Amino acid sequence: MKSNRFLLLKGSGVVYAKGLLLKGVVINCHASDGYSTLYDGLDDTSGRKVCRVNGQSKVSTQLDFGEGLRLERGLYVSFGDHTDEILVYFDPWEIVPETEE
Repeated sequence: MKSNRFLLLKGSGVVYAKGLLLKGVVINCHASDGYSTLYDGLDDTSGRKVCRVNGQSKVSTQLDFGEGLRLERGLYVSFGDHTDEILVYFDPWEIVPETEE
């Protein structure tokens, strides 16, 4: 299944402000201890920490989530030390209300 959306970030910020299926990320760093942290939410204080992606110096590091990791409140990426950019690929989704029978 291919992703419909790609976003290249050069700094911390909101990737998408609604529910999504996170398919993966690619991180580029200028030092071996570069990292970024991903949150289910719109910031790094109220969002739920999903994972920390570590990068290597001058090498693209990819983390793939296969069919997708469901994030209900959106996606916020916080840049750590030595991170140059991070490419995020995802599919938006909408919550379908449950029907009463």
